[in-house]
Amino acid sequence: MTGSTHLYEAFVQGTPDVALPLSEDAGTITFDSTTAPYVQASLRLGKIDSATLELLDTRQSPIPRVTITADATYPGDTQARTFDLNVRGWERDQATGEPMLRVASDEAILEDVRALVDDNGAFTYQSSLRGVVNYVLGSCIPGAALEATPTDDADVTTYSDSVNIVANGAAIVDTSGWSLVGSGSLARQTGATWAANSSDTAFRIYGSGSGTGGYIQLAYYDAASLFGGKKFMFRARQKNSAGVNVGVAGASAGDMKVLWSLDDGTGSFYSDDSMGDRSANGQKDHRLNVNFPENTKTVLIRLYHGFTSADSVFWSDVRASERSLDPTDDEYFDGNTSNTATYEYIWQELNGLSYTTRTAMVDRTPDSLLWEAGRTALEFLRPIVQAAGLRLVCNELREWTLRNADYEAAGSTAIEYGGTGLLRLYAGTEAISREDDVWCDACVVRYKGGRVDWYALTDPPSRVRYIDRTNDPWPGIGFAQHVVTRANNQSRDVTATVVANWDTTADQPVTFELFESPSLAGKIERVEFNLSSDEMTVGARVVEV
Repeated sequence: MTGSTHLYEAFVQGTPDVALPLSEDAGTITFDSTTAPYVQASLRLGKIDSATLELLDTRQSPIPRVTITADATYPGDTQARTFDLNVRGWERDQATGEPMLRVASDEAILEDVRALVDDNGAFTYQSSLRGVVNYVLGSCIPGAALEATPTDDADVTTYSDSVNIVANGAAIVDTSGWSLVGSGSLARQTGATWAANSSDTAFRIYGSGSGTGGYIQLAYYDAASLFGGKKFMFRARQKNSAGVNVGVAGASAGDMKVLWSLDDGTGSFYSDDSMGDRSANGQKDHRLNVNFPENTKTVLIRLYHGFTSADSVFWSDVRASERSLDPTDDEYFDGNTSNTATYEYIWQELNGLSYTTRTAMVDRTPDSLLWEAGRTALEFLRPIVQAAGLRLVCNELREWTLRNADYEAAGSTAIEYGGTGLLRLYAGTEAISREDDVWCDACVVRYKGGRVDWYALTDPPSRVRYIDRTNDPWPGIGFAQHVVTRANNQSRDVTATVVANWDTTADQPVTFELFESPSLAGKIERVEFNLSSDEMTVGARVVEV
């Protein structure tokens, strides 16, 4: 009937592989660019013994894997294809004793894995979507990573408003607000090119040559409304002069400490501290995260000298801000920090001697990169990837790619009604409809917290598609426009059944010559191989040529 012969085999991967008998009604293998997993297969097996069936138990770790091979011979041509898929489960028909085995590409594993606790590891890679994806893939499947091509990438950096409540964090004007405790003296230092602030200024603590307890302190009294029950991030930059290690380093030399009390500061203090650099010319960025009790009233920031040497210890770039979900949001800023396309910085009152407000100019919030406990890896990645106009795909050979709307798989397929070649049409349909999601000229996507991404091609739009993503955090705008663009680039639905061509795959260019229709072209969305009839059914969204 097909003018070709097809041979199929299946094996449980192991040492050695174990052959699986296929029933006469062998099942199907499907590629679908609109779903995850991208590849799914249902195989009806012949009767097998319990030992072989036990090898397919999905409760094992690692998950069992199955290799499927297809070898075909056509007039003047041969084809072969291999599938490396993970086992999703099986059901055995008690009447026939034949199990139906379900296998899939590795996106399915990303649906298995959920974060046990809130995971903020993706923030480290936020300048590159590829880095974020590789972080998640490596967390779920050891060794898994994106292929080198395609190279599509996106900056998914998040932005948030913040206030630096250290009014004088870098001695830009003077040393006011800070008190010197212990021996030595305090001065303002200029020309501190090692500092992060744009004024190149710092606090200079001179040692006395004896005693190791000297420090400068910034105090907040009656500060329950400022700190009570809140999570804060503190940071500062320490720089030692050349001679500090000549003397003795005390227990707190070069330390940054944050102390708090539940009263006016006369009672007990609790403390978090960051150990200082104690070497000549040493430099360190100190960072502390502190969770304050509800009834916190007094908070002290202490920056230590702590050496017996008379040489100086410098401090600058002090920031205290409510902690963001982004653990990398710990850099210094003040009102003199240059505005950018992503942030604006404003002194709240006196320049150099007041709090600084940082306002985000890009609407992409940190919760989009927090992999929350209980969410699957695929649920976490999906909104980030789609907002960038990309898809995450794992093929039948375990190769991971990010694909944009223009991506085309290698090769091409041409199907003809009434033709005489192998790809002559056996059956099929052609449709244009307003009653499904094939076409729209506007789209509304609603995310968690009521945030909405929308895009309209015409004003007013004729048909608006709605997508509910209220379980997903806000990833920024973009997805709605990609939905509308794709719908208008491919607006007609075609399905066609022909002899199985094992070079055919989803995302591959396809052309159709159908009954009394214009020539049609597009990309294959879905192809289902029927292993019993040696046929394939191709589904595509196409446009008139």
